[in-house]
Amino acid sequence: ISGEILDQTYTNEVLDRLKEARDDSSIKGVVLQIDSAGGLVVAIEQIYLDVLRLRQHKPVVASIGARGVSGGYYIAVAANFIYAEPTSQLGSIGAWSNLPRPEQLDENILTTGPFKATGGSRKKATDVLEMVRQEFVSAVMTQRGDRLKMSDEELSRAEIYVGAESIKYGLIDDIGTR
Repeated sequence: ISGEILDQTYTNEVLDRLKEARDDSSIKGVVLQIDSAGGLVVAIEQIYLDVLRLRQHKPVVASIGARGVSGGYYIAVAANFIYAEPTSQLGSIGAWSNLPRPEQLDENILTTGPFKATGGSRKKATDVLEMVRQEFVSAVMTQRGDRLKMSDEELSRAEIYVGAESIKYGLIDDIGTR
């Protein structure tokens, strides 16, 4: 899993490979090589859920290269174990979004609803972003379990940690490569 995950084509490729690994009985375990800063939430969640599904059938280990931040880390926490290099960047547990532009009246444009042009209010965008943050933090806390040595408030700061300090916080299991 490499680079920014911004389109459904790449996401589908990853999902197909995970399904192949799940369905192939000759594969006894999977190492996910991750070097990603994440991407679109919907794509990240699809991959995260598929890694959880794969994990029900065989062991999954995440090996983080240079970066496993934001959505890259979200995917990694679905694995049974996470390894990273001493200077790998990890964490950034959170999300960001552009706020919709304010609605403006225009006598030349008619809409069927007050938010047709923007998709919703700024308040709703903020609420959705908070929901995404809560889901991400909850996934980390659930999947890392007793290994995690951070509170939900600390995770919510969305800080980036290097691999060597990530062990102390329980964000990874050990230093290592694939």
